[in-house]
Amino acid sequence: MPETFRIGLLGHGTVGSAFEALLAERADAFVPITGMRPEVSGVLTRSRGSFDEILAGSDLIVELIGGIEPAREYVLRALRAGKPVVTANKQLVAQCGD
Repeated sequence: MPETFRIGLLGHGTVGSAFEALLAERADAFVPITGMRPEVSGVLTRSRGSFDEILAGSDLIVELIGGIEPAREYVLRALRAGKPVVTANKQLVAQCGD
């Protein structure tokens, strides 16, 4: 049984829900390459989920909220906690990225 790689998902709109579905559909393809099977360990939306719980239970954070806040704060907190972050948020990177 391959090791599980836990992904915390921030945002579950059009992009976030498609990401979750594709990850579940294609997770087995990662195993021969990485030896790990990715899975979504938690999802944060406006109405559900706890960022602190998702952060603690994830190896990687994927930010797909969009806009600047609260995405910026979540990304900074994840980076400070030593978690890698992946984002598709062009506005956040353009206005706040180094």
